[in-house]
Amino acid sequence: SGALLGLGVKRSLFSNRSGGIGLAAARSPSFKKSMRKAMMSYTITGLDDALAPHMIRVEDWYPFTPHNRGYRNGADYYAESSCIRLVSHVSVPMLVLAAADDFISDRGFMAAMPALVRNPNVIVVRTSTW
Repeated sequence: SGALLGLGVKRSLFSNRSGGIGLAAARSPSFKKSMRKAMMSYTITGLDDALAPHMIRVEDWYPFTPHNRGYRNGADYYAESSCIRLVSHVSVPMLVLAAADDFISDRGFMAAMPALVRNPNVIVVRTSTW
C-alpha cells in the first residue's frame, strides 16, 4: 500500500510540476536531478529524501522568514515539521488519537509516545483493529 500511495504522490507531482516552483528552481540542474530521483523512487520516503533539499523552510522565530535552504533529507523535514517538540508546552488537556492500523503515521507515533505520556495534560488513545 505504501508503493501505491507513492504512485499517487508522483502523479500529483507530475500533474502540478509547473505550479509552486520558481522558474529559477525548475531550471536548476540540481532540481532536475532531484525530480528525476523522486520519480524513480518507490516510496514516499524516497520522494521526500529526493526533494527535501529543495523544500522551503520557515524560520522558528519571528518574522518566520521562508528561505530556500532546504533539508538534508526527508527525516530532517519531518523532524522539523513535527509538533512533538512542542508537546512539553501543552498546558491544557489535549486528546491525541491514533489508529493502530495507520500505516503512514504509526512508526512516528510510537516514537513520540514517551514525550506524549510525560505531559500530564496529554491523553493518548490508540484504537485497535477489528
